[in-house]
Amino acid sequence: MKIHTPIYNEADIENGCVAYARRYGWKTWKLSAHNDIGTPDRVFILGKQGIIVEFKQASGKLGPLQEENGRQLLDDGCEYYLVTTPAQADRFKQLLRRRSEKAKGVSKRRNKVSA
Repeated sequence: MKIHTPIYNEADIENGCVAYARRYGWKTWKLSAHNDIGTPDRVFILGKQGIIVEFKQASGKLGPLQEENGRQLLDDGCEYYLVTTPAQADRFKQLLRRRSEKAKGVSKRRNKVSA
């Protein structure tokens, strides 16, 4: 008996994360640099929080420029993630939700103080 495992491509994983992020108030933009092959895929912004993400399908491999740029972003203090599997996408979505809920909690406390 042959067991079929679902195949997820990069676009499926990215689109799922984008839809989820928007539901929780994150703004997100596709980064496209036609002349810079190593540019990460997307940036997610919520208030003063910024997260840069490279999406790859599980069988995908980062190119040398992508690896170098990812390391440079981390060295520069940026928050950078590589998301390659549905499980990693789920963990990334949980991170987005927690950060959104935390930001809303801070916002609610500020409103109570100023009221």
